[in-house]
Amino acid sequence: MKLKKAIVTSLVFSFLISTQVFAAGQTSSQTLWLPENTWVGIYAQKTTTAQKAYSRCTAVYPSSGDDNYTRVKSRCSDATGYTCISAKDEYVLYETATGYTTMTFANYVSKGTYFIIDYKGNNPELAAYADVECDFN
Repeated sequence: MKLKKAIVTSLVFSFLISTQVFAAGQTSSQTLWLPENTWVGIYAQKTTTAQKAYSRCTAVYPSSGDDNYTRVKSRCSDATGYTCISAKDEYVLYETATGYTTMTFANYVSKGTYFIIDYKGNNPELAAYADVECDFN
């Protein structure tokens, strides 16, 4: 019974880690695996009173086959990952963009508050890898 509990605990922990990335510092560059129909988040902490976060996609590509992917979707959510806190439900990030996309918060988010910058593929039926950068200042 203890072995079964340990296996289940390990699987749950592995799933949580595989869908959430913990960012250290105020900026982060990550390569994320974006499964079908799933938001994948980077945890962040507000370090200023600015009511926005910045993100960009530098590349998006499939695990195999032709690379005709050009964009991903992004948003900001609360620390639980269940409530969108950005002014828009989704922002589209194009891999050809030269700068960051500004994601404004819908309501006041105080300095020191933890939140998540979420990403998912443009087509919810297709998985993708995405190279993303975000700035939480």
